[in-house]
Amino acid sequence: MAVINADPKLNVTTNGERIGYIPCNVFRVASPLWGYLPQVHEWSKGALEWEAERVDGVEHMPVFKAIPIYRGERLESYARTGNSKKAAKEEAAKAMALSGHC
Repeated sequence: MAVINADPKLNVTTNGERIGYIPCNVFRVASPLWGYLPQVHEWSKGALEWEAERVDGVEHMPVFKAIPIYRGERLESYARTGNSKKAAKEEAAKAMALSGHC
């Protein structure tokens, strides 16, 4: 089983002083049964919401944009698009999981 973000991050001050380790969350490589979206929701412990809307595309090929909202803060930097709301959310969740900030 492959694991992403398994190593702890070293937390240092601006002058390079070591002040301890902050553990990263472990996200598994996505599979059809367990993608990044459920993993990020599990990590957020209920603090993650989504704004998803159609933004482009012709009638038979719509494009949706999903923006994660974590604890009331819109995370525009993780906004992604997809051919369905679910696909857009999965792409945004993937960006969050692979960012190293979760």
